[in-house]
Amino acid sequence: GVPYVLVPSSFYPNKDGYFRLVMYTQHPVDSLERIPPLACVQRRGAWKGRSAGGPEGGAGWKFNPQFLLHARNASEAHPARVSIVLHRRDPSAENEKAGAKGVRRKGLNASAEDKEAAEGSPPRRSSVAAAQTLDSEITFVVAHADPAHDFLADRRTLRVPKRDVVDRAEPSQSAEAASEFVLKEQCTFVIVPSTGRVGQQGDFTLDVYSDQEVQLEDVKEWTVKTVQGEWRGRSAGGCRNTQAWVANPMYALSATEAGGGGKEQCVVHTFLSQPARLQAHPGLAPATDAADDAAGGGYEGIGFYVLPGTSDLKGTTPVVNSGFYTAEDVGKEFSLTVGSKYLLVP
Repeated sequence: GVPYVLVPSSFYPNKDGYFRLVMYTQHPVDSLERIPPLACVQRRGAWKGRSAGGPEGGAGWKFNPQFLLHARNASEAHPARVSIVLHRRDPSAENEKAGAKGVRRKGLNASAEDKEAAEGSPPRRSSVAAAQTLDSEITFVVAHADPAHDFLADRRTLRVPKRDVVDRAEPSQSAEAASEFVLKEQCTFVIVPSTGRVGQQGDFTLDVYSDQEVQLEDVKEWTVKTVQGEWRGRSAGGCRNTQAWVANPMYALSATEAGGGGKEQCVVHTFLSQPARLQAHPGLAPATDAADDAAGGGYEGIGFYVLPGTSDLKGTTPVVNSGFYTAEDVGKEFSLTVGSKYLLVP
């Protein structure tokens, strides 16, 4: 009474041909019928420049390419089976194919080894083995797209809480990473492909297979404002545990337009970042020993506050406290009331 799925396969992909499937069984089987093929939607992308943001957990992860997955027909009664395959371009395999084509053009002048490759025999160093030596792992995460704000579900995902994760592909050093799961609700999800190292560039293809209709589309970008600053001398005031924290750099902050959702609020994601002390940056002392590195990866503890703009700084409780972490960047999501003025204090 247990159902099974039988999948005939060739060793290499893209090998067209006929096949026959014969089964001998002790007792008659209920059926051997072909399952309708899954619908497939595809997107091409690339990790390039800033979008080669590296692994999850790093400050650059949020800049990786992102795609929205809409499963509008999934429900508890009619769940959708979804399979996602991330395939990166494998230069090793492409070079092998190009070499085989060159051999075919040589014709009778080809060597015995060349003829063997041209006839489709597995090469002495197969593309499967070559794929295992690619520079970096690849993976992807599938998560709910901003479940707290439906009107922002189409925006780039900047951070993914564990509770919002639907699935993660097992990191792979081969040309492909894949994942399969079942959706029992109508929802929008975000897919974020990434590599195992910041700056690892390359082209990729994302294929989504499902037994229900699904759609893939690009995410929309946020409005971004960036400022550079430094703590130096008197302005390195520390956190609110010290009297000197009011000497830290301060930035005026206000929202002039509501973000949606029927409220006079603007959703803001703020990230405070710093260079690693282990790197050579002018004016910053390097980490002194291995203990510094183990404590925080060469980073100082940093954070920021948001306060009402007309308040007494020493006697006012911040409306936003990011917390302080020894990390490359510290982020916090909060909402600003339209028309009100605030002070941001890193």
